[in-house]
Amino acid sequence: MAYVWLGNAKNPKAEMLNQTLVKEGYAQVATFPPNVKYTDSFVKLQKQAKDAKKGM
Repeated sequence: MAYVWLGNAKNPKAEMLNQTLVKEGYAQVATFPPNVKYTDSFVKLQKQAKDAKKGM
């Protein structure tokens, strides 16, 4: 999946759907070059969600 922004990606308050899904435990990190810009952030969020037993 490519990065999906809800709103204007240049707006600091814009929400990235991918990030929200990982943070809430409803998606797992998978990388597909060249889309690797946010991998470290996603991996960190995935670990936090898993530790908090969020999602499915």
